[in-house]
Amino acid sequence: MPQVNITVIGAPPSAEQKAVLFKSITDLMVDILGRSRKSVVVSVTSAVPSDWSVAGDVQDSSGLAGVQ
Repeated sequence: MPQVNITVIGAPPSAEQKAVLFKSITDLMVDILGRSRKSVVVSVTSAVPSDWSVAGDVQDSSGLAGVQ
């Protein structure tokens, strides 16, 4: 059973964007891994930038420093 966890840093995706993510990721697991649609689990969570660190640097609300 493939389980795919997606964390979006910053503004959370809309309900419509999540629906597209769920379908698209499920399609990839079916096409690439040959799994049945019913066995694919996808989750999308959101996090504020300050909960993350890049290269040991604390991030702020402006985004992830050093990540393009």
